[in-house]
Amino acid sequence: DIWSINLASPKFVLTDVSCKIPVVFPKETRGGQQIIKYPTIKSHDDPLLCPVRAIAEYLRRLEGHEIMIPHHKNKTFFYRPLIRDVRFLKTPVINQTISNHIAEITNMLDLPKDETRPKARAIGPTAAIKKGARVDDVVVHGNWSSDVIVNNYYRLSRAIATNFTS
Repeated sequence: DIWSINLASPKFVLTDVSCKIPVVFPKETRGGQQIIKYPTIKSHDDPLLCPVRAIAEYLRRLEGHEIMIPHHKNKTFFYRPLIRDVRFLKTPVINQTISNHIAEITNMLDLPKDETRPKARAIGPTAAIKKGARVDDVVVHGNWSSDVIVNNYYRLSRAIATNFTS
């Protein structure tokens, strides 16, 4: 949904400590109706790891390149996308572009010859669980329906990350 963030929405709010992001035409539905999402990103104490500061700097670099484009799911709805092509700032980045970039990055992983490239959506949950996150928290964060979905489709390894010898 990152390519469906609408900067022109009055619900887009950026402060020093958080960023509320309106997602237009999200994938998730309930009862045939789209679930409108307004995720909030919180700041981090370390400036180098702070996503709010990163968004603020990114928006500063986009100044003067405001565009309004039709959304691909509804051509009559115009929005100002957050993610742009860095070479051509008036060109939005769509989901296929993001998928291609992620595939290029995951192709750089040093994997055994018999192992296939992991699904991009599985890397984050697997890393979080290995670092000690509870599966229930991963389910909520990924907006999945149950831990069965995470364990069967988005978890690369079931190996336990705890060292029992120490």
